[in-house]
Amino acid sequence: MMCAAGVLLVSSAASAHVFTIWASAPAQVLSGEVYTVEFWGQVESPQWVSGDSAVAGFRIDVAGTGNIASLSQATLAEWARFFRSEGTVDGTNLVNVSGMQWSCPLLCKFTPTLENPLLLFSIDVTAGGAGSVTIGAVPRPGDIAMNFYPSWILFDVVAAEPDGSNVIMLSATTIVVPGPMSVAAVGVGVGFWRRRR
Repeated sequence: MMCAAGVLLVSSAASAHVFTIWASAPAQVLSGEVYTVEFWGQVESPQWVSGDSAVAGFRIDVAGTGNIASLSQATLAEWARFFRSEGTVDGTNLVNVSGMQWSCPLLCKFTPTLENPLLLFSIDVTAGGAGSVTIGAVPRPGDIAMNFYPSWILFDVVAAEPDGSNVIMLSATTIVVPGPMSVAAVGVGVGFWRRRR
């Protein structure tokens, strides 16, 4: 079990493979500020071999709550260059973000990214008024959130369970504080009020 941002997450003890996707964001920003939220992925599996295994791909949605003025489409990591989707902005959510890399040592002229954990993508968020913003990955119903190649030179893939029972998704919460102009306006208002008394 894990606890992040006040949410209790339970991974499936029955699965030998655990896929974790988490958001990383600044702890505090100013109202109106544009900041970046990164989404990272990690595979824990007895079949993962450092230097030989590679994340194959991912497909998730992003959910945002709180004082969000706007958010952008995803900027995908370079490794996720195939079958990519930057997602569609839907209010404070981003729908259908995906990317993958091929396992094709004989046909391709590149070596896949073998990092674990690794950056999946990032988004830009514009903070609204004072309060907080929580951004996190959420599963797409019926889709496989993440998968990996046990060996990048073979075409075998190990995937997360479609029901998400072996996927952990962690959100990030950012505190939004009033910007300098808001604080200055309050200061002027207090000064004006004191002067009138």
